[in-house]
Amino acid sequence: MEDDLLKLETLEKEYDITLNLYQEALNNYISTLNSVSENPCAQYKPTDTGISKACYDEVWQKQGCTTDVSTVTQENWAISQTLSGLVQDSYLWSTLTDDAHRTGCYGTTTPTNPNTRKSALYPVTIDFAQLKGRSWWGTGSLAEGTANTTEECEAMCASDANCTGATFNPVRKYCWTRKGDGNLTTGTETNIALIPKQKAALAALKSLNKRLLDLNDEITVLIRKIQPKADELKEENDSKQIELTKSYDKLVDQKVEMERQMQEYLTLDQETSSGYLETNSNRLSYRFWALFTLIIVIITLKQMAGGGSLPLNVLFWLIMIILLVIMCFDLTTPSGFLIWFGLIIVILLMRTGNLPSP
Repeated sequence: MEDDLLKLETLEKEYDITLNLYQEALNNYISTLNSVSENPCAQYKPTDTGISKACYDEVWQKQGCTTDVSTVTQENWAISQTLSGLVQDSYLWSTLTDDAHRTGCYGTTTPTNPNTRKSALYPVTIDFAQLKGRSWWGTGSLAEGTANTTEECEAMCASDANCTGATFNPVRKYCWTRKGDGNLTTGTETNIALIPKQKAALAALKSLNKRLLDLNDEITVLIRKIQPKADELKEENDSKQIELTKSYDKLVDQKVEMERQMQEYLTLDQETSSGYLETNSNRLSYRFWALFTLIIVIITLKQMAGGGSLPLNVLFWLIMIILLVIMCFDLTTPSGFLIWFGLIIVILLMRTGNLPSP
């Protein structure tokens, strides 16, 4: 359960991050759509005619010419030419070495940096995205060959209306142009995939969209897996909470009862202590009065005997009787019972003659 919750939290975080990336990719895609309108040759294929003046200027400058193209060509003628025808014508103006072509292209017969390329450079009719470490092979091959820069490889792709992308290797200085649709693949570290920015942005959108859908499915499945357990745990926790509440209430009641019993015990103990003290006080009082009575009896008997001394045996038995009476007050303790019982034994033995009497 805990592992599932942690996994769910991780997936939700990844979903939020991917959603932000998707929004950025969408903005980038919209930006590439806007950039197409800024490219003067983006709407033309190599076989199209009616090329705009802006696109023709792009073609002219692409070959290295620095003059205004309108000074060497007529507008009606340019409109009748295909884009490919304008490219080849501009290439000738930039590479021919006679004074007329040199002056027409560079404005001087001795240009400092004339075009020495072996093939024409087509204008970028497509804004290419350069993806390092990736390759684009489409579904079929087109032209391939030597290319010194990514720009030359892009121009090679732009020269063919069927080209959908290319792969350029700057180490080997080689370019492969491809046709058809396909997916980007992982290439060598030196490979560079050249595909239209719109296609790259759309591919990124599709990839992120797919990941969002996959994450959504995973999160949904995980929630469905966790929910029953969560409901079960909630029900179990609720049940435990009810039991704990009942147990707490019971403990509180028991605490009150124990406090009540403790109070009763303390009250009873105080009453018992008071009664014990009162009983002891009464016993002392009874003993005092018994002793006082004994003295009065002795004096009375002595007076009855004519003022002389009492016979020893009479005095002895009188004392024994008085002791038995006094000891009766201690019968609540073991020692009192033992002494009282000893006196009875002594009296019995004396009366049966087993012990001499005074």
